[in-house]
Amino acid sequence: MLRLHEITSGYGSTQVLHGISYEVPAGEVAVLLGRNGVGKTTLLQTIMGQLPLRQGTLTLGEQDIGRLPTHERARLGLAYVPQGREIFPGLSVLQNLRVAVLGTKRREWRQRLDRILADFPLLADKLNDSGRSLSGGQQQVLAIARALITEPRVLLLDEPSEGIQPSIVVEIAELLVSVAGERGIAVLVAEQNLDFVAHVTPSVNVIDKGRLVAQVPVEELLNTAELQHKYLGV
Repeated sequence: MLRLHEITSGYGSTQVLHGISYEVPAGEVAVLLGRNGVGKTTLLQTIMGQLPLRQGTLTLGEQDIGRLPTHERARLGLAYVPQGREIFPGLSVLQNLRVAVLGTKRREWRQRLDRILADFPLLADKLNDSGRSLSGGQQQVLAIARALITEPRVLLLDEPSEGIQPSIVVEIAELLVSVAGERGIAVLVAEQNLDFVAHVTPSVNVIDKGRLVAQVPVEELLNTAELQHKYLGV
């Protein structure tokens, strides 16, 4: 389980997050919903250690990880798929996956690869293709597979539906739910795409101006234009 208690963080002298408390249980997909610029990416980067934690506590299981550097958090089981995916475009699909495993300093490469290809069969036919040759949706699948091959305890995803055709969005959403449940991974997604959200969770926590402001059933959001305008500006 990932626990956040009264988290504050920001950039330089600018404070962006204001006392965020949140829990993501193992085996579940949790969603932070909000428009651009409200603190979603800042929160994920703070959890990952890319931004310093100013106040509050951050625990993975029973361990306080709030002052650990990013690489130590990764070795303890945090994996992060940033907005824009950031795969290695000049490397093949197989090399992208191999690099992720080497970074964990763990063995069992072949067993991990077989498991990933079983979960992501579309990658099996493209192992020798370069990352840049993949479509946007295929690159997102590769980015998620690259994170999962490290066998994380927590998976963080920033806008995984961005720039992807609707059919692939649904496929990715359903796969995340399946993988979280089967592997017992706590998955935290920052999103603003309601079609994606509707396939992964029955309710969302809304973030606005660096604060959690509401917990809302997804069905209510889908059917209420006023709420969509209030929380997403649409």
